[in-house]
Amino acid sequence: MLLEQRVILTSHCMDKIRFQPFSAILNDSWMFYDHKKVKGVPLEEGEHEFRLEARDKSGQMASAPFKVSVTASFPYNHLIQLELDTPVARFSRPSSLSTFVHQLATAFRSKPDAITIRNITGNGTKTQVTWSNNTVPHKVCANDALDSIRYTMLTRQRSQTKIEFVKMIGSQFHVRKASLELHGSCVDKDVEPISTAPTMEAADQAAFPWTVFFGVLLLLLLLAILLLAVCSAMKKSKKKEKPSDYMGKGMPVVFPEEVAEDVEMAHASTPMLTKEERPPLKVNIRGFPVRFPKADWLERVSQHENPLYKPPPPLAAASPRLGSAGNVPNQRMPPSYVPP
Repeated sequence: MLLEQRVILTSHCMDKIRFQPFSAILNDSWMFYDHKKVKGVPLEEGEHEFRLEARDKSGQMASAPFKVSVTASFPYNHLIQLELDTPVARFSRPSSLSTFVHQLATAFRSKPDAITIRNITGNGTKTQVTWSNNTVPHKVCANDALDSIRYTMLTRQRSQTKIEFVKMIGSQFHVRKASLELHGSCVDKDVEPISTAPTMEAADQAAFPWTVFFGVLLLLLLLAILLLAVCSAMKKSKKKEKPSDYMGKGMPVVFPEEVAEDVEMAHASTPMLTKEERPPLKVNIRGFPVRFPKADWLERVSQHENPLYKPPPPLAAASPRLGSAGNVPNQRMPPSYVPP
């Protein structure tokens, strides 16, 4: 926190003002006088006594002792650490520390009294400053305010220090690295210690989405196989339902009168299909039957090759075309013989 107190001079003859601690040890002071103001950045709580002295041209001196009471710092739930390429001895000068606080307030668009310096450590080349922002609520974790502080210093992707932030702090306090740590209300107190081996419950929760994914994939695969099987069965049933009218297409047809009388299947009264085409064995020309040589292929035909046909009645009751020409009443007889 930066303290500033304006000094009002009641005597116009005072042309030189010196500020010193009440103990008269100037080097131990964390306050300084600048442009009619007493400024300082307290690092320790308690009461501090100081004295303001002024002299005129003739050497007459006037002094005014006063006390500064530094109360306990505000509670915090975060700490901001800045690693600077600056010797720690520079921060031992009150004016340099005050300038640094003003630069921080400008970078974060805040007032100087909103910044509390928690710790300053370092060596001859580097300094680490730890501070907090008093405007951030400490009873609850204000994530929005903390994110605003974080992304003012760091980039969103790789959490690297922004060049703009380094320029705003200035080359006098070159920022090498910045980080934000959460404490207090921003840390879950009920969190169990982290172990190197994951628990079974955590492993099950991590594997749960993959189990659901593979389960859905397997279900879709089974549905696809079932759909293909149903489609294949429907196609086969449609093929079986087609009429068998054309199953004998291209096969020769043999009529009963074309089969020799001495063949075993000559008693068939309906046309039948054969596996190969043969000339007829019996043809009627003008009422006279004409016979062809018996074909040996008929001997190979058996009833088992065409089980759908039933044996007809004897050949005597067959078609009238098998009878002789004399049995037909309407058949014309040849003229009688007349001798010359």
